[in-house]
Amino acid sequence: MFFNDVNEAPKDPILGLSEEYTNDSNPNKVNLAVGVYQDDNGRTSTFESVLEAEKIILDMDLYEPTIKTLNITHNYLSKGGKYVFDEGNSNLWLGEKKALNEFLKKNKTHYRKKIISKFPYQPDVELKKIK
Repeated sequence: MFFNDVNEAPKDPILGLSEEYTNDSNPNKVNLAVGVYQDDNGRTSTFESVLEAEKIILDMDLYEPTIKTLNITHNYLSKGGKYVFDEGNSNLWLGEKKALNEFLKKNKTHYRKKIISKFPYQPDVELKKIK
């Protein structure tokens, strides 16, 4: 009744890829619409221009959301990519600092921590993926 005069929108190109993938009978097909591509060594391949701009900025202050975000996103961050923290070295908001240090201890061979400013300036810590 209200939408009788509304035309159907064109198909979404990304969702269209999923539909094409589903309908393709080729056993060697590759789904280009979802997930992260990794080579045989488990490394994520990324364009150089994306690497130059890749940065994940964390401003959560609390332990639980910070550690969850790090654990979920670190496989998507390419070598050379960076996490930037606004309270990663702060003694006022210990949750973010605790999560950063716990994550770094568990993943120390893959990241390098750098203090980029002192309190009260933000951001204060950069975590760069080196492997």
